[in-house]
Amino acid sequence: MRSILALAVVALCDANTKHERTVYVIRHADKIGETCDLCHAGEIRAKQLTGVFSGKSYHDNPHVFSKPDALFYFHMEHKYHGVSHQRCYETLKYVSEKLALPRQPLHETHTREGNRHAAAKIRASPVRVVLVAWEHRNIPLLAEALGYSESNPEFKHELEKCHSKLGGWPTDADFDFVYTFSYGAGSDRLVGFSCRHEGVTPFIPADAYDNCNKHDDC
Repeated sequence: MRSILALAVVALCDANTKHERTVYVIRHADKIGETCDLCHAGEIRAKQLTGVFSGKSYHDNPHVFSKPDALFYFHMEHKYHGVSHQRCYETLKYVSEKLALPRQPLHETHTREGNRHAAAKIRASPVRVVLVAWEHRNIPLLAEALGYSESNPEFKHELEKCHSKLGGWPTDADFDFVYTFSYGAGSDRLVGFSCRHEGVTPFIPADAYDNCNKHDDC
């Protein structure tokens, strides 16, 4: 009888775990210039993301990121950002190809309200794991819309682990972070938040940065 009850408890725990949801938010990969697409280092990073989000340890990184079931990206619009290149879209190229997942655009994402609409669409996705590539100035707005709050001391402590000059949010030179948002089964309430390194930067050759952040002549 006890063994039957134990199996029932395990089955219930497994069922609940399967319904927990995770959203990973990353910044787009390294760029040539403010209005340009990815530089050589950015192309390498985009390719290496297939190893980062594989459900396995990437180069002995102690934190393992799950395979995504859906991909979303910040759609840069010329009328707001003065660019036609889609760095966030390009960043997810190789993950998209490897996992056969479409890259879904999120539009009008340059304001707080736009980020709220984007967060609502991300959380409405029926899958378990979502990977999102975002523009770095808008990551704090998206995080807020996904449930992050500075008033939560545990979340704030996790953000501080990123050691960024902006209190954890990415500066113009930061590309190696993964922000993880965890939600309970059947709930939109954020129950966990963390900031970890992708672990890609140490494996990008120095000369791959030769055309990064150099100019805006695309």
